[in-house]
Amino acid sequence: MPARRPSLALVCVAGAAIYLPTAQSTFVQDDRAIVAANPRAHSVSQALRAFDEPYWPTPSGGEYYRPLTILSYAVDWTLSGGRAGWLHLMNALWHGLASLLVVLVFERWLSPAAAVAGGLIFQELSRQYLKEWGLNWQREAPQRFVYMDHFQSELFPDRNRRVVILSQVLPANSTIGYDDLAYLTVTKVNGKEIKSLEDLAEAVKHPIEGFIKIETEEDPKQIELDASQVASEAHELQENYGISSLQRLQ
Repeated sequence: MPARRPSLALVCVAGAAIYLPTAQSTFVQDDRAIVAANPRAHSVSQALRAFDEPYWPTPSGGEYYRPLTILSYAVDWTLSGGRAGWLHLMNALWHGLASLLVVLVFERWLSPAAAVAGGLIFQELSRQYLKEWGLNWQREAPQRFVYMDHFQSELFPDRNRRVVILSQVLPANSTIGYDDLAYLTVTKVNGKEIKSLEDLAEAVKHPIEGFIKIETEEDPKQIELDASQVASEAHELQENYGISSLQRLQ
């Protein structure tokens, strides 16, 4: 374990460093409604009293339920006197912690069949993968994947096709803007139909006009990674996460 500590620390630092420049910013975009103009984000007592209220204030749509996030904003607001830079800094640190937790979960629970391109993690759909949702996986896992797992033999009667999923995104410069993507069905990479992880591994070797183009069945339909940036980050990914930029994990 001591030998792993430096690399795990690097993961945390790298995850936070990408967002550190925001500490120089004021409140922007959704910050204004969710934090700056939201009394629940200014006081711990108000955050607790409004624990059952939606994340977005009602005038702004009243969507989602993230009471602990609002409570953390209230703590930060109280400690900093409402300084935007402090809240952005704490947000960066939370991203660093989240990156570390992703790596720990990745090491502990990721199914044996997986590949990584840039910071994108791909897996083949399997019962083992679905069981990562726990004992109640048939209800908790994405239902389209549960359906495909039950009917793969009917959907692909020739048995020469596996469903390949973009399952997670690791923090990297090449994946900025794609942080929230997960559980997407991959159909093509660089114009080649994907029927297995081996197909994906081969297809990413042939970028189109300098970009690795990944097509998905669900939105956003297409993801583009700068192939030169993916290549330049390969060593850093290997150091930070203990994996190569693209490999089959055993």
